[in-house]
Amino acid sequence: MSQRSMVEINHDIAEFDNPNWTRQFGTYIKSGSPADLPQGVTYFYRRHHADPCPLGDPPRGWANIEK
Repeated sequence: MSQRSMVEINHDIAEFDNPNWTRQFGTYIKSGSPADLPQGVTYFYRRHHADPCPLGDPPRGWANIEK
């Protein structure tokens, strides 16, 4: 399918050490439905990898490496 999810994670609210939080995030990844996102995660966009990114290139590039 090659889908890309564009979300923002609020590190002040997200409960990374809570197994229910991580399970719910996994449910979102499987379903793709923003309704499945756990607390602290904001949905922005979902796109196919071949579609252009509406936000442009990331500051560190797609490989997430310092330039």
